Amino acid sequence: FLRTLRAGDRYNFSVNAAKWQVAFFQKQPNQVKEFAKRAKAWRNKMWPESTGGKGRPKSYLISVLVLYAYETASTKVGYGASTYAIASKTTEHMRYFVTNHDEMNIYWETDAKGYYLIKDYDDLLPDLPRIVDPANPTNNLYMTGISSYRPNDRARDYEPGDGDWTLFKRYIDTLDLTKTVEEI
Repeated sequence: FLRTLRAGDRYNFSVNAAKWQVAFFQKQPNQVKEFAKRAKAWRNKMWPESTGGKGRPKSYLISVLVLYAYETASTKVGYGASTYAIASKTTEHMRYFVTNHDEMNIYWETDAKGYYLIKDYDDLLPDLPRIVDPANPTNNLYMTGISSYRPNDRARDYEPGDGDWTLFKRYIDTLDLTKTVEEI
């Protein structure tokens, strides 16, 4: 189906993939969901709606980055590590990924984590840098996951982002997933 659509129309398919995105995250460990809440609380503090959304990472991008950082961190800290150790390492990886955003090549290899096999969509994958949406292989969250709305406008999670990571990169060193939502 996706091969029959023009590239611009494939992005519009992302709105229809929202139910798969939600289902994908419902399957994730509770720690990932908690760390994503913390990261979103940090994002909301750094980009209040009254100041506009230039460079503001969208919720889904935050969730995907937290998941990827968590998976990477979990392999480093080992089984049975404390929540603090995993949160600290996940923070470290988030900072690294955002700081080095222009080198991103994030995707999941198999349908064990998503809804498609990456090898089946090689010809549709976005160019680098990329963060391939686990629910829609043609959606490059690297470009669509950064907002650009004006002050006092409502965040628009289903509008194309502008792909400008400048502010996200500038603010990322203040992210600390070891803090609770209340502490952020």
